[in-house]
Amino acid sequence: MGHKPFRITILLVVALWAAPNSASAQAEAPTPPASFDTFLQELWPDAQARGISRATFDNAFAGLTPDARVIAATQKQPEYGKPIGAYVNSIASNARIATGKQRAAQWADTLTAVEQKFAVDRWVILGIWGIETSFGDYKDRWDVICSLATLAQARFRHPYFRTELLVALEMVQKGHVAREQMMGSWAGAMGQPQFMPSNFFEYAVDFSGDGRIDIWSNVPDVLASIAN
Repeated sequence: MGHKPFRITILLVVALWAAPNSASAQAEAPTPPASFDTFLQELWPDAQARGISRATFDNAFAGLTPDARVIAATQKQPEYGKPIGAYVNSIASNARIATGKQRAAQWADTLTAVEQKFAVDRWVILGIWGIETSFGDYKDRWDVICSLATLAQARFRHPYFRTELLVALEMVQKGHVAREQMMGSWAGAMGQPQFMPSNFFEYAVDFSGDGRIDIWSNVPDVLASIAN
């Protein structure tokens, strides 16, 4: 199969992904409250109501302080820093298309099973996978709890990031991921599909059948979760 199906998928996903974000680009500047300690004191009752233990809560925020780099990132969206043609060409590059074709061949059997289960075309799945993390080659490097807490404390797009922070604590509480392994993007998107915590509970699935959901390193779980 040539480049066209994969390139079209990449372009379609870029269009669908960029459209809702364009309205929120350059959003309101965050306005932090008096202190991070005050924020945590106000957060605890809501966390407790969601079944978060005091031990999980305290461990999650131990030694944590707001990350100024996260606040800076809210004012600099990479997809709006260059002409759309240049941005799309960088996303739908020949190198990424070639890698996508390799992954399509490598995971052909899994993709067939995922298509049969979820009725989603493999090229759409591969397009999303490629855009989000270059088929898993891009590694998460931000502390999700820290990022979400920074955004929530700053009341950035409130109450969205505050809610995502609480859901992230639920993920830790329920054993889906260890606190120290909860890495993601500056805005809290995690794993190869770049799911926010709420997306994890809504869409992530154990497709490999190993008894746990792993969107960080288990490719069958990643592909099925994207399709779902």
